[in-house]
Amino acid sequence: MEIGEILFWGVVALVSVSAMWTSYLGRLEIEKTIRKAIDSGAVLDPPTVAQLKSSGGGQTPLFIVVAGVVIVAAGIGFAALALAMRGDAPDDFMAMLGVAALLSCTGGGVIVGGAWMLGRESRRFAD
Repeated sequence: MEIGEILFWGVVALVSVSAMWTSYLGRLEIEKTIRKAIDSGAVLDPPTVAQLKSSGGGQTPLFIVVAGVVIVAAGIGFAALALAMRGDAPDDFMAMLGVAALLSCTGGGVIVGGAWMLGRESRRFAD
């Protein structure tokens, strides 16, 4: 294995572990809040506790739309990189454009899905 491969997979592992750790810390903080409320004598009915536990995900529809925009921006960046590298590495041009198209289509799908969820959520609160 070359050093570049080791660094790449190290970064992938670090991002994965940090995402799991952040999720764990968020759930831990919600549990502390619920425990503190119960210890202070507040009466929490099961629907309230369920709502508190479900609100800590951080995966709001707006967050998903923003993630889609970031993915599309990465696709645009890959397309620009492919155009810039066209003279130096013509064999890689189509592969880079393929990656750009894949990222752009994926990001577009994420944006559409997030917008659909956002519209559904706004209709639910309007009722």
